Amino acid sequence: MFPLAVKPFPCLLPLLLWLLCGCKPNNNHHFTVTGKINHATHRKLYLQHLPYGANAPIVVDSTLLQSDSTFRLTTLAPDEGLYLLVLEKGPQVLLINDVPNVQVALNVQQYAKYQTEGSKASESIHYFLDAYKKEYPKLLEVLTTNDSLRNLPMTDSLHTVIQLTETNQLNKVNDLIRNAVARTNSPAFTFYLLAKSMASLAPEEVLHLAQLAEKKYPQHFGINHIHQVIRKTVPHYALLNQPAPPISLQDTAGRYFGLDSLRGKFVLVQFWASWHKESRNDNVALVAAYQKYKNSNFDILGVSLDSNKQEWMHAIVADQMHWHHVSDLKQWKSKIVAPYVLKTIPFNVLVNPKGTIVAFNLHNDALLKYLNKVLP
Repeated sequence: MFPLAVKPFPCLLPLLLWLLCGCKPNNNHHFTVTGKINHATHRKLYLQHLPYGANAPIVVDSTLLQSDSTFRLTTLAPDEGLYLLVLEKGPQVLLINDVPNVQVALNVQQYAKYQTEGSKASESIHYFLDAYKKEYPKLLEVLTTNDSLRNLPMTDSLHTVIQLTETNQLNKVNDLIRNAVARTNSPAFTFYLLAKSMASLAPEEVLHLAQLAEKKYPQHFGINHIHQVIRKTVPHYALLNQPAPPISLQDTAGRYFGLDSLRGKFVLVQFWASWHKESRNDNVALVAAYQKYKNSNFDILGVSLDSNKQEWMHAIVADQMHWHHVSDLKQWKSKIVAPYVLKTIPFNVLVNPKGTIVAFNLHNDALLKYLNKVLP
């Protein structure tokens, strides 16, 4: 059976079940599903709609398989949404009503190899699920194994291998989603993919995909709805995917140093302060990331919200922060607070070689995973 929600992430189940739905009725038309099911042990067959706001699928038609194993189901459909063809005590087939008529050929003994005709979106979602159900369990296995290994003593090289294995499998899963979103012209399939993406993609990328989807399908109720839900549930930063505001402040030697001097590299702009305990704790992971990637087109610019220069410089040395540092020593009255919409520290943004903010608030493992993805 093809899952409609990502079972290994129980905290997402209520949200995904709510999101994986059809669309608000608008210009209704008939949607008909016909076909043949071989080797069925039960004859009862249902067509279920996954409607907006419902806690469970709704049966919109039912029938019995004919003596020749054929069937016909029909309903008055909303615009474009998700449907389930369900055989009693048997498999389910996920369909999309991008056309008025869809044909399904299913052998219960090999139900994963079912075939659909007439609906390009239904074919696409079948192709996606066939690949996803192979790669996603592998990711869960890698994550489980790696979590247990991290509790054991290991060399840096073994840690690198473990991290690379996890990153590679995560990229395989996420690339399936990215590529499917890029190829499809079905808003209902895009809707489904956005819900799936919340289990594995970085939150800021999920939000970005939702924004692009709403631009592509501005009148689609489901896309508009899921975009609004994601905006409320995914951390949002107003400057994401925008040019990084200029930074030009004095360094520890009193010379002005600018962010633009690091153009061409991935730059983590670190907002912190020597007097802030969480900032100091965060520096441990930053030092590890800097040592690992400093020769891979990566740099860090520390922007301090300090007021005492000696305490600022002492913290830099004590925490072994061997990267660029600037400050105007005005704490929260710093001229950099407003342009970067700073509300708390530690906070950071990742600026790509073109000067665009591509991620924010990356800490600990999340920072290493992202850098593994974008750096050679």
